[in-house]
Amino acid sequence: MQEVEEHVKRKLAEKKRDKFSRQLQVLSRRLAAAQETERRQLAGELHGKIGQILTVAQINLQALLRLHDKKILVPRLKESLEVVVRTHLASTLALNLRSKSPVVTAVNIL
Repeated sequence: MQEVEEHVKRKLAEKKRDKFSRQLQVLSRRLAAAQETERRQLAGELHGKIGQILTVAQINLQALLRLHDKKILVPRLKESLEVVVRTHLASTLALNLRSKSPVVTAVNIL
């Protein structure tokens, strides 16, 4: 009789373990899908921001190159490049901070 009870308990424990295992797999797939979606969104946003920054830089540089006074050209080129670099770094930092979701960070996935 005791052997039957042990067998039943073991079978119930196995079923429970299998159920939890399936739930864990489902959650794992959902987490991976959510991360991939977030990565794609961030990549698209970063691509758009870099495109904007480079377009503004190109317009500024073209305008500056129309200047004939070289004394004005060099400082303005330097200033324009510094603005481009600062803007790009700030955008990249903001996106990087946004990409570290609390849940993902908490489980050390990123």
